[in-house]
Amino acid sequence: LEKGTSASRGTPAPVSFDASNHLAYSPPSSILKMQDLKLEPTALSDVATTEPFSLLSYEAVLQHRRELFSKETLDHCLHHTRPGSVQVRGAAPRYAPFIHQFWHSPELLKIVSDIAGVELVPALDYEISHTNVQLGPDGLEGVRNTPIEPPVATEEAIQRLKEDSKRAQVVTDQTKPIIEWHKDSHPWVCVVMLSDARHMSGGETELLKGDGSTY
Repeated sequence: LEKGTSASRGTPAPVSFDASNHLAYSPPSSILKMQDLKLEPTALSDVATTEPFSLLSYEAVLQHRRELFSKETLDHCLHHTRPGSVQVRGAAPRYAPFIHQFWHSPELLKIVSDIAGVELVPALDYEISHTNVQLGPDGLEGVRNTPIEPPVATEEAIQRLKEDSKRAQVVTDQTKPIIEWHKDSHPWVCVVMLSDARHMSGGETELLKGDGSTY
């Protein structure tokens, strides 16, 4: 990975949400229904999930990272509950005003509501932009040095990924999951990648279908 710009150690400069600058929405290629996952529809909707789609502009990604990895946010909102990762939660609106504006904006809420087929609003400010951060070789201290700009893969890493992709894919060992099988606390979540995943190996979200297979 190439080193990016170091994250700010102080409070980020205020940035106001602007839909024309901070949204880059492109509809998902497909929307999966509960039946597609061999599950029964819920009382809320028969929509289960979508294929990945573009939502945040690059500027919005950077501002999310500025607020999430600021010293003030990490001092007050960093939680370490699993060996290989940490969580940042409870930052909005006090430490992350832009993130609070983003996820409360009518433009964003219309996008996710149209996809879900029901009107969606944030349930709790505390849960807005709950962020999972994988720990690297520098452990907890490395989180405080997370760059604002998402690092990009080196040519060596890209070539290694190409070679790995030629090999047979191995199903995740479910006896040693990074995060165990679970249902989120809220009926609807919007999972956003704040890293450059174009040449990333691993890190996928795996869904357990009703027949025991995965998607």
